[in-house]
Amino acid sequence: MVQPNGAGPAYHVQGSPFTIVCQENVTAPVNTVISGDGATSAIAGNTTDFTVTLFDSGNNQRKSGGDQVAVTITAATGGTTSTAEGIEVFDREDGTYTIRYKVLSTSTLHLIKVTVNADSANMKQSTLTVSSNTT
Repeated sequence: MVQPNGAGPAYHVQGSPFTIVCQENVTAPVNTVISGDGATSAIAGNTTDFTVTLFDSGNNQRKSGGDQVAVTITAATGGTTSTAEGIEVFDREDGTYTIRYKVLSTSTLHLIKVTVNADSANMKQSTLTVSSNTT
């Protein structure tokens, strides 16, 4: 693909023997993505997980690990203390991080907050609904 002057439409160069390599840049916390069922719902008392995926400033997924990913889960009604037990962060060394946790209370909505590399200005959030584990 060629993009004249770095702007406008990109054109494919057919038959080109060259491979284009896009090198990732430093992590851009503003581009962080939270995904997976555990980012929005959990069953009280059960261990649950979700994924945090990191991208660079060009919105390319990071291909390495080593970033600092901090997670808190609190009551959505202004709680400041963690309502989750044993929040664990597993670095998959490919730009993704698995977050594992257990919430015991179903009394209120919870708020998941993810901060990457201490950049609190670009914190990502998700609302978590915890269901009872009784039938």
